[in-house]
Amino acid sequence: HPLDESWPSFLDLLHTDPASAFSAFYEFAWRMLTAAPPSLLARLPRDLREDCISEVIVHCCRDDFAVLRRYRDRGRPFAHWLSFVARNKAMDLLRRESRGRAASSDAPAATRRATGDDPVGTDPRIDDRVACKQAAEIVLRCLAQMPPDQRLLLEGAAEGYRPRELAVLLGLPARSNKKISDDLRACRKRLLRMLAAQGLDLADLLDLNRPARRSEA
Repeated sequence: HPLDESWPSFLDLLHTDPASAFSAFYEFAWRMLTAAPPSLLARLPRDLREDCISEVIVHCCRDDFAVLRRYRDRGRPFAHWLSFVARNKAMDLLRRESRGRAASSDAPAATRRATGDDPVGTDPRIDDRVACKQAAEIVLRCLAQMPPDQRLLLEGAAEGYRPRELAVLLGLPARSNKKISDDLRACRKRLLRMLAAQGLDLADLLDLNRPARRSEA
């Protein structure tokens, strides 16, 4: 199956037939990221998700396929590599959206609540949704401040990759399981410290992701 290939045939056309390479990659990327998007991309609204997929394709094809030419066959499906590219683009898109919302805000939240223009505080469910969005933005900001290799470890673990698979993605020997596990543990601790410095701790994250308890009738 094309999604299982570590070296899709269009990569061989980058030098000899770039037009055909682009058409084949476009079809592959659009179908794959639509049918099996990484979790962060899947959570985006449809319009933003399609914008993100377009950005991934442009990112990989600009400057004479510079990004695609840097791809190396390490025995893992090409689709997994493309998922990481898409995940990073989704993070970039969310950060831009977050900055845009902050810049367009014309009044502090407290003022909007005082004038009745902001329903936050009147409905606990809205409070929870706002808190979840704010927590997600803090996590994204902290991840963006981490080195690329540490961010890749955390993102790979979040996608369900095992230490052996993460070693392959990082270009390390497959026997580097122990080192990858230790590095991943250190990355998680660092991320938790960064979140704590932003006023967000693990208990907060668990509470936000725990379904609300139904009140007894």
